[in-house]
Amino acid sequence: ELLQVLVPKLESFLQTLLAPPPQPAPLPPYTWMPPSFLAALCHMILAASIRPSGKFSRCLHHLGQGINILDVDLQELQVVPPVAVGFEVDVPPALICSVRPLLRLKVAMLEMCALIHLTQMELSSAQQEIVTILDLYTMFPEALSSCAYTCHMLAGHYAHTQKLFSRARQHFSKAKEWAGCSSGRVMAEVCLALAALAEETGEAHSAAQDALVPLTRKLEEMIGSPEQCGVLLASSLALVAQAGSGDSLEARARLTKALRLAHGVLEE
Repeated sequence: ELLQVLVPKLESFLQTLLAPPPQPAPLPPYTWMPPSFLAALCHMILAASIRPSGKFSRCLHHLGQGINILDVDLQELQVVPPVAVGFEVDVPPALICSVRPLLRLKVAMLEMCALIHLTQMELSSAQQEIVTILDLYTMFPEALSSCAYTCHMLAGHYAHTQKLFSRARQHFSKAKEWAGCSSGRVMAEVCLALAALAEETGEAHSAAQDALVPLTRKLEEMIGSPEQCGVLLASSLALVAQAGSGDSLEARARLTKALRLAHGVLEE
């Protein structure tokens, strides 16, 4: 019900932002960001709102539209990748301040595109988007310093799809170090444990258990549903992997709880 109200309002606001200004244009008041940036942000919010429903084509359409808007703004600022290494050192600080929010929003939208394509197992598209993010991070290390977590998480996810589980664990470990909040650290630890379980070795399973035991103890303290679902899923798989058979009843109970929690969030 909330989406039925929210999405039309966002789409209406988006049309207002993209409409040509009246002529003669009045003196604009102070604004937080230019209308084009707000339009791109609106596209991303629409994609994030629609994504849980599984309408991925519609999500990707909004994300593509938003990225195109940001690319036009970057071109107007004469910031067109690829740029030379050290670009940030040689340009005025005012330009970096203008470019930073555009780049960060573009990375966030590319991240969502990559995650959708990974969900759909369209690995070639996901790879292109991840490479684009890594290239942007290399070209703008200061402006995108907060995106290191995103880079390592995406690289870890992609490595996991390629069954490069050891490399995935390395990236998830790095992501844990770069996480700026407890939620990010929890998700990195969950992904690290899942990659370790996928290796199917005693040492890796032991590492997964070491990561999951403290998370399971703190489960009730976690606020975010994705973190709780992730911990329940990973810990249930770890229980099954223990000693070949493991505690299947407890594993089933945890997996059931995770599914109920996820369905409850989607229904809301």
